[in-house]
Amino acid sequence: MNLPSKTAHKIATSPWTVLIASVGSIVGLGVLINDRFFQTSGAVGPIFLFIVVTIFYVVVSMCSLRILAVNRKLQEIAGSFREINSIYRDRLFELFFGDQPEINRKNVVSIEKDTITSVCQRISQIYSKLIGKDCVATVKLLTKDSNGTLYVTTYTRSENDCMRDKSKPKRFEVNTGQNTAFDQALMTDTTGNITHFYSGDLRKHKHYFNQRPCWEKFYQSAIIVPIRCLGVESKKHRDDIGFLCIDTKSRNRLNNNHHVVILAVLSDQIYNFMSLMRGKYSVVVKETGSNVK
Repeated sequence: MNLPSKTAHKIATSPWTVLIASVGSIVGLGVLINDRFFQTSGAVGPIFLFIVVTIFYVVVSMCSLRILAVNRKLQEIAGSFREINSIYRDRLFELFFGDQPEINRKNVVSIEKDTITSVCQRISQIYSKLIGKDCVATVKLLTKDSNGTLYVTTYTRSENDCMRDKSKPKRFEVNTGQNTAFDQALMTDTTGNITHFYSGDLRKHKHYFNQRPCWEKFYQSAIIVPIRCLGVESKKHRDDIGFLCIDTKSRNRLNNNHHVVILAVLSDQIYNFMSLMRGKYSVVVKETGSNVK
């Protein structure tokens, strides 16, 4: 897109353009109704028509402005998605490219956590741009004790030295009814929908339980999706790693539509990266010709 086209596109998609065009249309309609109907007849009907059409224009203009705002935010977060992909690529290249891949388990674990922390910071930026409020992204890991009870523990967050991590408990029960969000997000869905937990206002969420003391101080709205693979037709093996969470202190900003889809996409990326880092994926490729490198 050349400079004139960029300028024209910027002007055409500006909220001010929509606003000015709407005001101009309403004024023009008012002048037309006044000249054609009101001055000659003095009837109430033209006034009523003007009011109805004005309301219609205002509603349409508000919808247009909202769509423009959402579109602009989606354009802004594209750069964050590229950063996330670049982070994954660079870490995998650094560790495994060439004939001498990293084999020190301690180093691999450290790099994995640093990478996921960087990704969480970008995820936080994505949702902060989408809703216009500060958000915190968290990765939780699933563990199982000797009695078979499932727990989640915080692996990393987008926020360093988070106050919520200074209180107990440090691990939270799953599938016991004590933590509604994780219980719901861990369920399976056979209809093809994304398994997740969503609440635009946790205070009004019916039958919501949370083991974290005074959780209301830290978040009022949240989305949680599982980091997992339920298997494919040839391999019916379910593998649950944990959860990807996004939360905010603001209410009714996160939605149950594309915000959930975006988080599910990001959780799938995390699953693939962590599976590669933990040796769950293994690839053996034999060279069959001299042109293979």
